Amino acid sequence: MAVVQISRIQIRRGQKNTGTGIPQLAGGEMAWAVDTQELFIGNGSVAEGSPYVGNTKIVTEQDNIFDLFEQYQYRKNDPTIQTGSDSNYPILRTLQERLDERVSVAAFGAIGDQGSSDDTVAIQRAIDQLHLNPSSIGLAQSRFILEFGPGVYTISSTIYIPSYASIVGAGQGRTVINYNGTGSAFEFVNDTSTPGSYSTISSSTFLNQPKHIYMKGLSLNISGSNTTAFKLNAVRNSTFEDIGVTGIWLQTDALELNSIGIAMNALSSVVTCDSNQFIRMNFNNLSYGIFSKQDIINNVIDGCVFSKMHMAVSFGQGSNLSSVGEQFGPRNNSITNSVFEDINRQGIKVSNGSGNLSSQNRFISVGNDGAGNTAAVYGHIEFDSIGNSSVQDIFDRASTLASSNLTSPYVGEVIGQTAFANVLTRKVNIIQVGSFVNLFRLPLANTIGYEIDYVYQSTSHSRMRFGKLLLAVDNNNNTVQLVDEYEYTGISGDANLEFTASLVDSDSSSGRDAIQIKYRNSSAGDIATLSYTYKALS
Repeated sequence: MAVVQISRIQIRRGQKNTGTGIPQLAGGEMAWAVDTQELFIGNGSVAEGSPYVGNTKIVTEQDNIFDLFEQYQYRKNDPTIQTGSDSNYPILRTLQERLDERVSVAAFGAIGDQGSSDDTVAIQRAIDQLHLNPSSIGLAQSRFILEFGPGVYTISSTIYIPSYASIVGAGQGRTVINYNGTGSAFEFVNDTSTPGSYSTISSSTFLNQPKHIYMKGLSLNISGSNTTAFKLNAVRNSTFEDIGVTGIWLQTDALELNSIGIAMNALSSVVTCDSNQFIRMNFNNLSYGIFSKQDIINNVIDGCVFSKMHMAVSFGQGSNLSSVGEQFGPRNNSITNSVFEDINRQGIKVSNGSGNLSSQNRFISVGNDGAGNTAAVYGHIEFDSIGNSSVQDIFDRASTLASSNLTSPYVGEVIGQTAFANVLTRKVNIIQVGSFVNLFRLPLANTIGYEIDYVYQSTSHSRMRFGKLLLAVDNNNNTVQLVDEYEYTGISGDANLEFTASLVDSDSSSGRDAIQIKYRNSSAGDIATLSYTYKALS
């Protein structure tokens, strides 16, 4: 540009918010607003070439650059999007408003720097300011999602979480939280809580109990003894999703570490853990994956994985059935589509409570006290109270003990007072044999009856038989009665195949533990298979 004149530079100073404020400055003249710490320069006259008369603000370190940028408009140059009621007047917002839509723990000082910093105070401050702030507590507009970016965060004491808190990480293995304290890593508090003063279960009512909490997408490692990852104090209507919990239990049967993934507590049968969802969670190296002895109800555990622990799910263990809050035990809870692997004792044990359902779960090396299926000690599932059920669960124990390893005691997959069905079809071979020989066996435990559906199909003769073996067990007299009902197609000889059943002591030392099914087949040269599934009533 051409400089046509150099004039004496004049600088004014005054207060922007006093009197008439900043006056019209001459071209090139500057003015400093002492009260607002702002700097202005005069545009000059139109005759001098200025596009308009006025003052121009000069940016200094005192300015918030977000206030000076052009306002934010969603998809500004897209003619197919109309944000306002009139296309000529779009909705405009500041960049600050746009950025404040999402909030990260980093905004409150949580670093997630591989454990070099303790992020406890910063994380708690973020939760308190978003969800317990006196100026906005209880308002829907304050219920932000608090995000945890990828990183390793360290906490050394309990983080307290109130109603409507939403905590979302980048996913398991991406957002990792290491807890090196004692007690509980995360504990849920009721609506009477204030920053620094957190009210737990003793002062909870149905109206103020913790509720509508959402946590997703993180891994939590607990390293101390007597430690609980998530302590749910009468929490209701909340969701926990895509979360991994790992402890330091070393797959011994001792419980000295006593680490728990999720503990659910109740103040009463009304103020309790009710209608919570635990979805796609992973529990590893813990004393208990999920534990509750109290009157929790209607909780859903779905798509979870439990591995390498003392017991995966324990309901009602230690309930006295008289104290307020543990008069009934856990009720109407469901555990579905989950995997239980390398669990020393039971995958699911309901000591007290009713209406609890295990459905479509898979059990692998469960109840063997750290050994294999031939050394089974406990059931995969144990129901010590009536009214609980196992439906379409899949167990691996039969593959080891049903038709082989016949000298190993057959501890039942499902033990206790229930009816259950083993839906995994098994297949055994049948040949011509003149005397009764072993075909397969079933666990005895407390069973009083079996219904075995079978299909016999010969590959050497045109014969097929669809049948049902009905077994009635008299444990008091150590006897079993068998009835064979079937339909038959093919050439004559439908009665050539016969079955019998007896109670056996597999290892000749521990008492009768199995029902041995034997067969005799008088069909000459027969080579066939028998496929079967069974239902049991205990």
